[in-house]
Amino acid sequence: MRLSALAASARFAPALGLALGLASAAGAEPAVPDPGPAAPAEVAPAAAAPEPSAADLLLEAEYDALAGTDPLEPSNRAFFRGNELLYQIVFDPLADAYAFVFPGPVRRSLVRFFQNLGEPADCLNELLQLNPRFAGRTGARFVVNTTVGVAGLFDPADRFGLPARATDFGETLGAYGVGEGWYLVVPLLGPSTVRDLFGDVVDGFFHPQSYFLGYTTQLLLATGSGFSRYEAERERLDALRQSSLDFYSALRSAYRMQRAASVREARAESPVLRRLGEGAGGTAAVAAPGIGD
Repeated sequence: MRLSALAASARFAPALGLALGLASAAGAEPAVPDPGPAAPAEVAPAAAAPEPSAADLLLEAEYDALAGTDPLEPSNRAFFRGNELLYQIVFDPLADAYAFVFPGPVRRSLVRFFQNLGEPADCLNELLQLNPRFAGRTGARFVVNTTVGVAGLFDPADRFGLPARATDFGETLGAYGVGEGWYLVVPLLGPSTVRDLFGDVVDGFFHPQSYFLGYTTQLLLATGSGFSRYEAERERLDALRQSSLDFYSALRSAYRMQRAASVREARAESPVLRRLGEGAGGTAAVAAPGIGD
């Protein structure tokens, strides 16, 4: 079974960015006016606030539906505290040593190397999402970066017009309408759901290295992948931790909102699933992740 990438897995990084944005907006200080004398000036009328888009309203509705659904919260919080302690005692000192020994370009190359190992699984999931165009692009990207990019240490495919698009089997299930199930905090691995945890297991069978490498080598690769991603996102995690009144709730909300948005996007980008969604009732059918199933 493939191990996920600690608290900053590939699917978690966008959620972290979203959480930081929410925390920054919530904690913004109002500007303090200059106490000195100033000539009176005509106050311009305030610009009308822009109307929220359908996507914004949909995301807000998903957030409201998700906000109170965490039946395993007591045990999740216990595992969350254990993870935080483990990161503080073990992984943060290791990350400090790693950053001291290896310069930034080397660390970024290692992140690209591990991302490249996941491209075949992304390609298979895009095929399962009935999206052959993106699957072909991801397959071509893997070939280019594995060869010209020296096993993925470099990313020439991006310059050739083949950008990365990460996906997973949990997202594939969601695109077909499978609900996320209970929110989980997995020891060591961090936030997940029943659907996403099952998807991680299935994704393990989509990785070619699982058929050619021994378990010890796979474990080392998975650990290296998780650690490199954690090190890359550590500063953002620290920023969110310091700006949140409740770090657990902030991570939970961000993770679930981002996963719901990714499921909606995957379904909307699939020509077949998009038509099925339109036939079943339009945007709401495309977006509905089966919350609480």
